[in-house]
Amino acid sequence: MKQQNLINAASIIAAPFTGGVSLIGLVAPYVFGGGDNEEDGKKREEDRKERKEQYDAMMKSHENALKERQTETDKLLKAIKEKNSEAERITAILNNPNSSEEEKKNARKKLVILEDEIRADKKKVRNLEEELKKMRNNPPTPPAQP
Repeated sequence: MKQQNLINAASIIAAPFTGGVSLIGLVAPYVFGGGDNEEDGKKREEDRKERKEQYDAMMKSHENALKERQTETDKLLKAIKEKNSEAERITAILNNPNSSEEEKKNARKKLVILEDEIRADKKKVRNLEEELKKMRNNPPTPPAQP
């Protein structure tokens, strides 16, 4: 393309000295089948548009995946908060001198189960946060040019 531009410039500069004959070189390709450049340009533009659409779709999918994981993380954090409140309530039963041994026994069982659930939820949150970090740091790459 650069070479073609140089040839075109030389033809224009030489026109006054050649009586306009050098301009024939500029016009001839368009008169005798110069549509190839135009078709190539259209093809390149279509390819560019297609790659842009692919990239936009990839980015939208990536953003949706990020939102899903963030929503899941938020739900888990809310569940952990609720379970912590429940654990505090159960601990209050254990610390209450007026609670019967049966109530304390049931409270201990519930507390062990809740603590295990909280631990598992915290592990899930850590994994999701690591995944979110990786996704944020590695967005999709644009499709390569053909």
